[in-house]
Amino acid sequence: MSKIFRYSLSDTEFIAGEELLCFGDVLNDFVNAKYINILTYNISENKGVLLDAVKKAGARDIPIKIITNIPGRWPYYANYYRKKAAKNKIEIYERKLNPVFLGKLASVFFKFNNHGKIIMTDSIIYWGSANFSDESKKNYECGTLSRDKKFIEYVNSVIIPEVIKESTSYYDTEYYVCVMSMYSAIAYIHNMYDEIHEASYGYHESFTEEIEYFDFQNNYINWTMLTELMETINEYETILDDLIDDLESSEKEANYEELEKLLKEYNDYISSSNRTIVDLCYKLEKLARFDSHEYANDLLADDYASEAYEENLGNCVEMASNDAREVLAELIESSVKSILALLELLSEYEDTMLRFIDYIMGLANVNAEIDNTK
Repeated sequence: MSKIFRYSLSDTEFIAGEELLCFGDVLNDFVNAKYINILTYNISENKGVLLDAVKKAGARDIPIKIITNIPGRWPYYANYYRKKAAKNKIEIYERKLNPVFLGKLASVFFKFNNHGKIIMTDSIIYWGSANFSDESKKNYECGTLSRDKKFIEYVNSVIIPEVIKESTSYYDTEYYVCVMSMYSAIAYIHNMYDEIHEASYGYHESFTEEIEYFDFQNNYINWTMLTELMETINEYETILDDLIDDLESSEKEANYEELEKLLKEYNDYISSSNRTIVDLCYKLEKLARFDSHEYANDLLADDYASEAYEENLGNCVEMASNDAREVLAELIESSVKSILALLELLSEYEDTMLRFIDYIMGLANVNAEIDNTK
């Protein structure tokens, strides 16, 4: 990578010392992170606090990217013993960095000349001398922590993709990037299910448990939410088309006929489901666009304008608010079936696509380019 990147920073601090993990603040943010990126020279060969934290974060199905060198791996080896030592280390890295154990949205890459060290979430980033291994704690290390949001997005959208572009992926499949995009889309579908469910249900505390109920008086589904959902599933269909093209161009799939049949079934399912989701979103449009405060204010300005004199203003505000609540309740009641159908379909959508991706990833093998000692 011959490009030089520069960026001016704010909200940044220097950190240095020994007997501490300089990047500890970033590890602490893993519990809240929407994504994690790690660019590292090495990892701990024994039990490591970093990978333990990654696995816990990965269980929340957030995107995780790890890019590492493998110290001691060289293009050529002077003798059998050096080759054997390199092979042992490569096997350790393959075993410890298997994406299957790091999270459904984890992807791993190897850049064999990397010496950069970056660890980041969507909220905080560290870069500096410290390797992201427990062994680094014994050394005097220094680096920089930043919470500069624009800089964090810059590194996430520019620097990390640039490094990945020149790296070797963990798996040998050409369609691995498509699969990771599909996982990201599924994570969004999962979050959208939670948002729509939370917007439509209330909770009542009893003596022994929290009881969930459909709220017929309040609903917080909005049109922006539904628009983003429709845009995402449209992108998802495009990703699936790209995956199908990649698989069809691959000549190494022994069970291609079976795979082709499965791809058609899932493609038909996605197309049909997407059409149904769009239909349901538009059935919910009136509810999603309804603004109780705006409706009540319009009533005050129009229907109650002649009555809303100073002494009677409070009474008119209350009547307008009651009218708005009644309209909202009617919209909710007429939308119940569509809301429940959308929630059921999103849940089925997620489960179906996860099964599909698990099958696709079952075809993947560890990239032979990682181990150059064979």
